[in-house]
Amino acid sequence: MSEENFEIKKTIMERNTKIIVALIGLVGIIVGGIFGLIPKSKDASADTAPSVTNTLSPVDDVYAAKLLSSAQAWPVKAKDDFNSNKLGWREEDGYSGREVEAVLSIEDGVYLWNVKSKKPEGGTIWPRPVEMENVPNFYVAVDVLSMAEPDAAKFGLTFRNQGTDNHYDFTISSSQQYEMYYRPNNDTLISSITNEIVPFEFNRIAVIGIGHQFWFYINDIFVDYREHDGGPLTGNVSFVVKPLNDKDWISVTFDNFELREMGEMP
Repeated sequence: MSEENFEIKKTIMERNTKIIVALIGLVGIIVGGIFGLIPKSKDASADTAPSVTNTLSPVDDVYAAKLLSSAQAWPVKAKDDFNSNKLGWREEDGYSGREVEAVLSIEDGVYLWNVKSKKPEGGTIWPRPVEMENVPNFYVAVDVLSMAEPDAAKFGLTFRNQGTDNHYDFTISSSQQYEMYYRPNNDTLISSITNEIVPFEFNRIAVIGIGHQFWFYINDIFVDYREHDGGPLTGNVSFVVKPLNDKDWISVTFDNFELREMGEMP
Protein backbone atom coordinates (compact mmCIF):
# COMPACT_ATOMS: atom_id res chain seq x y z
CA MET A 1 0.00 0.00 0.00
CA SER A 2 1.37 3.38 -0.98
CA GLU A 3 2.09 5.90 1.73
CA GLU A 4 -0.57 8.20 0.29
CA ASN A 5 -3.30 5.54 0.51
CA PHE A 6 -2.27 4.68 4.07
CA GLU A 7 -2.66 8.30 5.18
CA ILE A 8 -6.11 8.49 3.54
CA LYS A 9 -7.32 5.34 5.38
CA LYS A 10 -5.87 6.65 8.65
CA THR A 11 -7.76 9.93 8.27
CA ILE A 12 -11.02 8.09 7.51
CA MET A 13 -10.64 5.84 10.57
CA GLU A 14 -9.95 8.79 12.86
CA ARG A 15 -13.04 10.61 11.53
CA ASN A 16 -15.24 7.52 11.99
CA THR A 17 -13.98 7.07 15.55
CA LYS A 18 -14.95 10.64 16.42
CA ILE A 19 -18.41 10.11 14.91
CA ILE A 20 -18.93 6.91 16.95
CA VAL A 21 -17.85 8.63 20.20
CA ALA A 22 -20.22 11.53 19.50
CA LEU A 23 -23.09 9.13 18.82
CA ILE A 24 -22.41 7.25 22.07
CA GLY A 25 -22.47 10.56 23.98
CA LEU A 26 -25.74 11.57 22.32
CA VAL A 27 -27.36 8.23 23.23
CA GLY A 28 -26.23 8.69 26.84
CA ILE A 29 -27.84 12.13 27.01
CA ILE A 30 -31.13 10.83 25.57
CA VAL A 31 -31.27 7.84 27.96
CA GLY A 32 -30.43 10.04 30.95
CA GLY A 33 -33.18 12.45 30.00
CA ILE A 34 -35.72 9.65 29.75
CA PHE A 35 -34.83 8.32 33.20
CA GLY A 36 -34.91 11.83 34.58
CA LEU A 37 -38.54 12.12 33.55
CA ILE A 38 -39.56 9.04 35.55
CA PRO A 39 -40.95 10.18 38.94
CA LYS A 40 -39.16 8.84 41.99
CA SER A 41 -41.20 7.00 44.59
CA LYS A 42 -41.78 8.80 47.89
CA ASP A 43 -39.94 7.49 50.93
CA ALA A 44 -42.57 5.77 53.06
CA SER A 45 -40.60 6.60 56.20
CA ALA A 46 -40.96 10.36 55.70
CA ASP A 47 -42.41 12.24 58.69
CA THR A 48 -46.05 13.14 58.21
CA ALA A 49 -45.58 16.42 60.07
CA PRO A 50 -44.71 19.38 57.79
CA SER A 51 -41.36 21.02 58.34
CA VAL A 52 -40.15 24.49 57.58
CA THR A 53 -37.51 24.83 54.85
CA ASN A 54 -35.65 28.12 54.71
CA THR A 55 -32.16 29.48 54.24
CA LEU A 56 -32.13 30.86 57.78
CA SER A 57 -32.25 29.11 61.13
CA PRO A 58 -35.72 28.82 62.72
CA VAL A 59 -34.38 30.82 65.68
CA ASP A 60 -33.08 33.60 63.47
CA ASP A 61 -34.86 36.86 64.38
CA VAL A 62 -35.16 37.89 60.73
CA TYR A 63 -36.84 34.64 59.69
CA ALA A 64 -39.08 34.60 62.79
CA ALA A 65 -40.28 38.14 61.97
CA LYS A 66 -41.04 37.15 58.36
CA LEU A 67 -42.89 34.07 59.56
CA LEU A 68 -45.03 36.18 61.91
CA SER A 69 -45.87 38.62 59.12
CA SER A 70 -46.97 35.74 56.89
CA ALA A 71 -48.93 34.01 59.67
CA GLN A 72 -50.90 37.15 60.49
CA ALA A 73 -52.26 36.98 56.91
CA TRP A 74 -53.15 33.27 56.95
CA PRO A 75 -56.84 32.31 56.51
CA VAL A 76 -58.92 33.00 59.62
CA LYS A 77 -60.24 29.93 61.41
CA ALA A 78 -61.80 31.76 64.37
CA LYS A 79 -61.79 35.33 65.63
CA ASP A 80 -63.46 37.00 68.62
CA ASP A 81 -63.50 40.50 70.11
CA PHE A 82 -65.84 39.23 72.88
CA ASN A 83 -68.64 41.63 72.12
CA SER A 84 -70.73 38.46 72.11
CA ASN A 85 -70.18 34.75 72.73
CA LYS A 86 -70.30 33.56 69.13
CA LEU A 87 -67.66 30.84 69.64
CA GLY A 88 -69.37 29.26 72.63
CA TRP A 89 -66.82 30.11 75.32
CA ARG A 90 -67.68 28.69 78.73
CA GLU A 91 -69.48 31.11 81.06
CA GLU A 92 -70.14 29.98 84.63
CA ASP A 93 -70.93 31.71 87.89
CA GLY A 94 -69.72 28.81 90.00
CA TYR A 95 -67.30 26.58 88.12
CA SER A 96 -65.70 23.96 90.35
CA GLY A 97 -63.06 21.58 89.04
CA ARG A 98 -60.42 19.28 90.47
CA GLU A 99 -57.93 22.07 91.09
CA VAL A 100 -59.73 25.43 91.02
CA GLU A 101 -63.01 27.25 91.40
CA ALA A 102 -63.84 30.04 89.00
CA VAL A 103 -66.29 32.61 87.68
CA LEU A 104 -66.11 32.95 83.89
CA SER A 105 -68.00 35.68 82.05
CA ILE A 106 -68.06 37.72 78.85
CA GLU A 107 -68.86 41.33 79.68
CA ASP A 108 -67.95 44.81 78.43
CA GLY A 109 -66.21 43.34 75.38
CA VAL A 110 -63.74 41.09 77.23
CA TYR A 111 -63.59 37.51 78.54
CA LEU A 112 -63.07 37.75 82.30
CA TRP A 113 -61.78 34.89 84.47
CA ASN A 114 -61.77 35.07 88.27
CA VAL A 115 -59.97 32.00 89.56
CA LYS A 116 -58.94 30.60 92.93
CA SER A 117 -56.92 27.45 93.56
CA LYS A 118 -58.25 24.70 95.80
CA LYS A 119 -54.71 23.56 96.57
CA PRO A 120 -51.89 25.31 98.46
CA GLU A 121 -49.50 24.49 95.62
CA GLY A 122 -51.82 26.05 93.05
CA GLY A 123 -53.95 24.68 90.21
CA THR A 124 -54.89 25.09 86.56
CA ILE A 125 -58.00 25.85 84.51
CA TRP A 126 -58.27 25.70 80.71
CA PRO A 127 -61.90 25.39 79.54
CA ARG A 128 -62.33 25.07 75.79
CA PRO A 129 -64.96 26.70 73.58
CA VAL A 130 -67.61 24.38 72.18
CA GLU A 131 -67.74 25.79 68.64
CA MET A 132 -64.10 25.47 67.58
CA GLU A 133 -62.60 22.72 65.41
CA ASN A 134 -59.14 21.21 65.81
CA VAL A 135 -56.41 22.76 63.70
CA PRO A 136 -53.01 21.13 63.00
CA ASN A 137 -50.77 23.99 61.83
CA PHE A 138 -51.73 27.41 63.09
CA TYR A 139 -51.17 30.94 64.34
CA VAL A 140 -53.03 31.79 67.56
CA ALA A 141 -52.92 35.05 69.50
CA VAL A 142 -54.75 36.90 72.28
CA ASP A 143 -54.39 40.03 74.40
CA VAL A 144 -54.13 39.14 78.09
CA LEU A 145 -54.07 41.25 81.26
CA SER A 146 -53.79 40.42 84.95
CA MET A 147 -53.17 42.52 88.01
CA ALA A 148 -51.93 39.45 89.90
CA GLU A 149 -48.72 39.82 91.85
CA PRO A 150 -45.60 38.31 90.22
CA ASP A 151 -45.64 35.20 92.40
CA ALA A 152 -49.42 34.70 92.30
CA ALA A 153 -50.34 33.40 88.83
CA LYS A 154 -49.41 32.44 85.28
CA PHE A 155 -51.79 32.94 82.38
CA GLY A 156 -51.91 32.54 78.61
CA LEU A 157 -52.77 30.11 75.82
CA THR A 158 -53.28 26.37 75.59
CA PHE A 159 -52.87 24.72 72.18
CA ARG A 160 -52.87 21.31 70.49
CA ASN A 161 -55.38 20.49 73.21
CA GLN A 162 -56.78 16.97 72.88
CA GLY A 163 -58.14 16.66 76.38
CA THR A 164 -57.41 17.42 80.01
CA ASP A 165 -54.00 15.78 80.07
CA ASN A 166 -52.69 16.13 76.52
CA HIS A 167 -51.78 19.62 75.36
CA TYR A 168 -49.23 22.44 75.43
CA ASP A 169 -49.44 25.71 77.41
CA PHE A 170 -47.73 29.06 76.78
CA THR A 171 -47.96 31.37 79.79
CA ILE A 172 -46.62 34.70 81.02
CA SER A 173 -46.64 36.34 84.44
CA SER A 174 -46.22 39.75 86.04
CA SER A 175 -42.65 38.75 86.90
CA GLN A 176 -41.91 38.99 83.12
CA GLN A 177 -41.44 35.24 82.96
CA TYR A 178 -42.74 33.14 80.09
CA GLU A 179 -42.99 29.36 79.97
CA MET A 180 -43.98 26.50 77.69
CA TYR A 181 -45.40 23.32 79.23
CA TYR A 182 -46.27 19.90 77.92
CA ARG A 183 -49.13 18.74 80.10
CA PRO A 184 -48.98 14.92 80.38
CA ASN A 185 -45.95 15.06 82.69
CA ASN A 186 -46.06 18.79 83.47
CA ASP A 187 -42.80 19.08 81.56
CA THR A 188 -41.42 22.62 81.43
CA LEU A 189 -39.96 22.92 77.93
CA ILE A 190 -39.15 26.65 78.11
CA SER A 191 -38.72 28.99 81.08
CA SER A 192 -37.18 32.41 80.60
CA ILE A 193 -37.45 36.14 81.36
CA THR A 194 -38.09 38.93 78.87
CA ASN A 195 -38.56 42.68 79.11
CA GLU A 196 -41.08 42.40 76.27
CA ILE A 197 -43.72 41.54 78.92
CA VAL A 198 -45.23 44.72 80.36
CA PRO A 199 -46.55 43.91 83.87
CA PHE A 200 -50.14 44.91 84.74
CA GLU A 201 -50.96 45.89 81.15
CA PHE A 202 -52.38 44.05 78.15
CA ASN A 203 -49.74 41.91 76.43
CA ARG A 204 -50.37 40.22 73.10
CA ILE A 205 -49.05 36.68 73.18
CA ALA A 206 -48.91 34.44 70.12
CA VAL A 207 -47.82 30.96 69.06
CA ILE A 208 -47.09 29.58 65.60
CA GLY A 209 -47.17 25.80 65.41
CA ILE A 210 -46.03 23.89 62.32
CA GLY A 211 -45.57 20.16 62.79
CA HIS A 212 -43.30 19.70 65.79
CA GLN A 213 -41.96 23.28 65.58
CA PHE A 214 -43.20 26.20 67.69
CA TRP A 215 -42.41 29.93 67.61
CA PHE A 216 -43.41 32.23 70.50
CA TYR A 217 -44.09 35.96 70.34
CA ILE A 218 -44.90 38.63 72.91
CA ASN A 219 -46.23 41.97 71.66
CA ASP A 220 -45.26 40.90 68.13
CA ILE A 221 -41.63 40.33 69.15
CA PHE A 222 -40.09 36.89 68.68
CA VAL A 223 -38.93 35.58 72.08
CA ASP A 224 -38.35 31.84 71.69
CA TYR A 225 -38.45 28.69 69.58
CA ARG A 226 -38.85 25.04 70.48
CA GLU A 227 -39.03 21.79 68.54
CA HIS A 228 -40.74 19.00 70.46
CA ASP A 229 -41.38 15.51 69.10
CA GLY A 230 -43.94 13.20 70.63
CA GLY A 231 -46.70 15.71 71.31
CA PRO A 232 -50.05 15.93 69.50
CA LEU A 233 -49.98 17.19 65.91
CA THR A 234 -53.46 18.68 66.06
CA GLY A 235 -55.93 19.87 68.65
CA ASN A 236 -58.02 22.69 70.03
CA VAL A 237 -56.90 26.07 71.38
CA SER A 238 -58.09 28.03 74.38
CA PHE A 239 -56.83 29.94 77.42
CA VAL A 240 -55.19 28.88 80.65
CA VAL A 241 -54.83 30.38 84.13
CA LYS A 242 -52.61 28.89 86.84
CA PRO A 243 -52.97 30.33 90.36
CA LEU A 244 -49.76 29.52 92.25
CA ASN A 245 -51.34 29.34 95.72
CA ASP A 246 -54.75 29.11 97.37
CA LYS A 247 -54.70 32.52 99.07
CA ASP A 248 -56.38 34.92 96.69
CA TRP A 249 -58.75 35.14 93.75
CA ILE A 250 -56.87 35.87 90.51
CA SER A 251 -58.50 38.07 87.86
CA VAL A 252 -57.38 37.62 84.24
CA THR A 253 -58.84 39.39 81.18
CA PHE A 254 -58.66 38.09 77.59
CA ASP A 255 -59.46 40.08 74.45
CA ASN A 256 -58.99 40.12 70.66
CA PHE A 257 -58.55 36.40 70.10
CA GLU A 258 -57.67 35.03 66.68
CA LEU A 259 -56.82 31.64 65.25
CA ARG A 260 -55.49 31.19 61.70
CA GLU A 261 -54.76 28.10 59.64
CA MET A 262 -51.38 27.70 57.96
CA GLY A 263 -51.19 29.39 54.58
CA GLU A 264 -48.41 30.92 52.49
CA MET A 265 -44.93 30.69 54.00
CA PRO A 266 -42.25 33.38 53.77
